[in-house]
Amino acid sequence: MWLLQRAMLVEEWNNGLLLFAGVPKHWLTPGARITIGGFPTAFGRIDASLIIAMDGKNAEVKYSGINQGTGVEIRLPGMNIPTVSDGGVMKQTMVLK
Repeated sequence: MWLLQRAMLVEEWNNGLLLFAGVPKHWLTPGARITIGGFPTAFGRIDASLIIAMDGKNAEVKYSGINQGTGVEIRLPGMNIPTVSDGGVMKQTMVLK
């Protein structure tokens, strides 16, 4: 069960990390929050959050603790957003489909 939960939230993939790739669409309801803290990965011990706006139209993903230069892909149903960690706090806002 732990490995399933881990794969839903953060997964090492293609020399980088996937964030929230296994989160089902029905979890992305207005006001929803998913947060992980101190999560050990091959690319650092990360903190990450996914927050759905109260109107349900936008999402914000914030993460930190990922080694500088590591590829990070945020995957939510219907979208993939590739980024590269700068080693600090990263924030990505997206429009949900």
